[in-house]
Amino acid sequence: MRDWKQWEGQIVNGTFPLRQYLGGTAHSAVFLTERRGREPQRAVIKLIPADPSTAGVQLSRWEATAKLSHPHLLRLFESGSCQLDKVVLLYVVMEYAEDNLAQILPHRALTPAEVRDLLEPALDALTYIHGKGLVHSRLKPSNVLAAQDQLKLSSDSLLRTGEAAGVSAPPSAYDAPEIASGNILPASDAWSLGMTLMEALTQRLPACEGIAEPLPETVPAPFMGIAHCCLRLDPQRRCTVADIATRLQSAPSTSPQPSTVRIPAGSAKWRYILLIAAVVLAVAALLIGPKLLNPRPDAQRASSVSSTPPVSSEPVATPETQSAAPKTVPTPTDAAKPSATKPRSDRQSSRAAAPVAPAATASAATVASSDQGSVRQQVSPVISKSAQNTISGTIRIRMKVWVDAPGNVEKANFISAGPSKYFARQAMQAAQQWKFSPAQANTGARAWVLHFAFKRSGVEVDSEPAKP
Repeated sequence: MRDWKQWEGQIVNGTFPLRQYLGGTAHSAVFLTERRGREPQRAVIKLIPADPSTAGVQLSRWEATAKLSHPHLLRLFESGSCQLDKVVLLYVVMEYAEDNLAQILPHRALTPAEVRDLLEPALDALTYIHGKGLVHSRLKPSNVLAAQDQLKLSSDSLLRTGEAAGVSAPPSAYDAPEIASGNILPASDAWSLGMTLMEALTQRLPACEGIAEPLPETVPAPFMGIAHCCLRLDPQRRCTVADIATRLQSAPSTSPQPSTVRIPAGSAKWRYILLIAAVVLAVAALLIGPKLLNPRPDAQRASSVSSTPPVSSEPVATPETQSAAPKTVPTPTDAAKPSATKPRSDRQSSRAAAPVAPAATASAATVASSDQGSVRQQVSPVISKSAQNTISGTIRIRMKVWVDAPGNVEKANFISAGPSKYFARQAMQAAQQWKFSPAQANTGARAWVLHFAFKRSGVEVDSEPAKP
């Protein structure tokens, strides 16, 4: 495999600096770069070895794709040829994406609601692509991206229907069977989507034998039916994008129907385990319930907790070779990891361990007071149970918020965004909902520092007035 990283720091055609190597394969590499202008724009540049017999065709594909415009399709900006250390290469400059689905699946599967949120924009993009007589040809988790909180599909691999991919696209486990013979069809994208769908829900790929291979019984409807239809060996019998959209829209969006696939007898023991768990939970509710309904007076004085609806679901989300977000970019990529904050005697703050729940919690009581006013409502980030289970140790996030005269947060910036863009995003959304006491007549601009510590047991929230 080529040592792509050695080219970090070089400049492509005197225009695109190779800031940081993000990842690659034997056939391609992706670097962080920037597009010059009044304000430099962050982007990525993909390099592939130039094959004289196919270079012109590849460049014409990229030029045609750059003319396409769809909100769920990653934009291509410029393309061309270059030479680095006497190696002739082709390059394409693309929109930067913060995350991709392949970064999430090793840690956890997506929930049915998250898969639905993923499928809807993906189907919209595929409808647009197929309507142009094109095929995506490389649909897989690493090419399902998140750019500025919006799901997008990569676009550097688009081909005309029936066109051969060429040497720059090595075989993939997500490829439809007919691709091996050079026959690339819109139905090939349906196969790849079915494979991606199953991996998103189960964290593993089904055997590449189409419908002859039983799929996991735990996959709920309508996703089970969609996967079966997509993974048929005969391309003519597979679901079209329109068929998939119809199946998705006909199913309830809030509580998908359970799968109709028969549960094997071998899993009967799990019924007994679930029954015992239900009994244990019922007993716990009887013992703990009265305490929850009649909290101690001192606990009532500490805070008054109310629930608000969740503000977002988890992200999915850099082209297939953007496998690692650059650590030098503070937002929205992984910023410098915060160190543990030393306790200070002059800090006037409140630290509350809030259980991770499907809704934010806000405290109406005054949490802290100072010359800059006081906290009147603190909101804990909304974290899903599946995301909670991925936490190892403590994820710490610190941010600075500026407060207007009525006591609302008018601006918030990260001091330390932590190692996870998902938790940073949830902390930001919570921070923007905090409330502070109205400003006094002699009070100038006010700023506070908020601390969020995410643990498997819950979220700790802390605050202090920012230093002048």
